[in-house]
Amino acid sequence: MIYENISPRIPLLVPQLPDAEQLLPYLRRIDQGKWYSNFGPLVRELEAKLEVNFQAANSQGAHVTTFSNCTAGLELVLTALELPPKSKVLIPALTFVGTATAVVKAGLIPVATDIDAATWQMTPAIARDAIGRNRAAAVMPVATFGCPLDTDAWDSVARDTGVPVVIDAAAAYGNQWSCGDATLVFSMHATKVLAAGEGGFAVTRSTALAKKLRRLTNFGINLGDCPDVPLGLVPLAGSNAKMSEYHAAVGLASLDRFHDDAAGRIELARRYMRIVDSHLAEKVTWQEFSNGVIRSTMCAIFNLEADRTKAIAALMRSGIAVRTWYCPLIPEHTGFAGTADSTGVGTAKQVAGRLLGLPFYATLTDGDIEEIAVIIKQALS
Repeated sequence: MIYENISPRIPLLVPQLPDAEQLLPYLRRIDQGKWYSNFGPLVRELEAKLEVNFQAANSQGAHVTTFSNCTAGLELVLTALELPPKSKVLIPALTFVGTATAVVKAGLIPVATDIDAATWQMTPAIARDAIGRNRAAAVMPVATFGCPLDTDAWDSVARDTGVPVVIDAAAAYGNQWSCGDATLVFSMHATKVLAAGEGGFAVTRSTALAKKLRRLTNFGINLGDCPDVPLGLVPLAGSNAKMSEYHAAVGLASLDRFHDDAAGRIELARRYMRIVDSHLAEKVTWQEFSNGVIRSTMCAIFNLEADRTKAIAALMRSGIAVRTWYCPLIPEHTGFAGTADSTGVGTAKQVAGRLLGLPFYATLTDGDIEEIAVIIKQALS
């Protein structure tokens, strides 16, 4: 839920995208080439550069396929698995609705599991316990708020159960490098650390899967990568989920400046936690993150739900925007009612009731952070 004045003094997020000058060289290339969509040269260049970045952490190789957005990417990765219709897919109860939407649009049924209290994620242990009970055909853990997952542990789950793993790594670019046997799907939305305005991409070690995903982004039409099917026919229905050359241009320009932007986010988060902890060390804590993790959002958890309520009211009165990510929980949305695992999502409810997203963007000053911390401290005193 969003708590924001029409024109807050301190907004929640300010997207950090390339400016016109940084985009201009790529836009000129589009003008010269007259190629605007359908796997153009900028899309292929973006995929190639991303592949190089991921191959360093994946000794068996890494293949990148771009999408029009992350949700379409998740849907098409699930489609590519060719699971029986209405198969169940485990997802965490605490996640953005796009995770569950992708499952539904792929013709499958989301089952929302509980989460770990420290990382706010579905863990391999939680998944192992839930797979048999729900007869799940796939598992989709989430790199919550960009916190990376242990792909070795998830590979072990897949080997032991025979259930494929797809990782919703929407906010985890720069943090989640290893894919293991799983498929990673990232977002390039305007609010993410590697932004294209809209877009997404999948990373997999499987050459065959990467080719299949490319075909599925173009309605599923065989353009030569499926030798047993006549050219132009659709062996498996896909969607129109191709990335345009314009979005690839923004993505490439973002990639050019990524290391500087990432370093700024890491340093801002360190200062943020230090300032807030100096005022509220006994009242709030943070997700179990390593210090070098790149954040796209700043989410704190209060010890008491009542304290969060007081903090929201005080910050709102002061013209400071906040958000309760990701609440309501997936099973509490009307469109996903009845999706909760039968053992319940008690930890997710406890965590969700105390989480609060605070302002976080490159131009936020230490004075702004100090003001936010002091306002919360006074509201709780």
